[in-house]
Amino acid sequence: DMTRLQHASGLLRLSWIAVDMNSPIEGETIGKLDIRNTTGVTVAGIMRTGRLISNPQLAFKFEAGDMVGALGTPDQLKDFKKMVNE
Repeated sequence: DMTRLQHASGLLRLSWIAVDMNSPIEGETIGKLDIRNTTGVTVAGIMRTGRLISNPQLAFKFEAGDMVGALGTPDQLKDFKKMVNE
């Protein structure tokens, strides 16, 4: 029902996370990092040089300067941010 859907949509968030030059994910692919299984996050899109790449494939390789649009719960997003910034 509609009330459950509204509650569920409040649990999911889209967060934009920057890939820095020293990020451990720079030069790695979505598939190799196994992001969804490791963190639970879905990579919904990437902003690169002002262009949106929506629903990137597993072979997509992260570059410094990318802004990653990650979809997940607050805890999943926290885990993904750790992956990107450690």
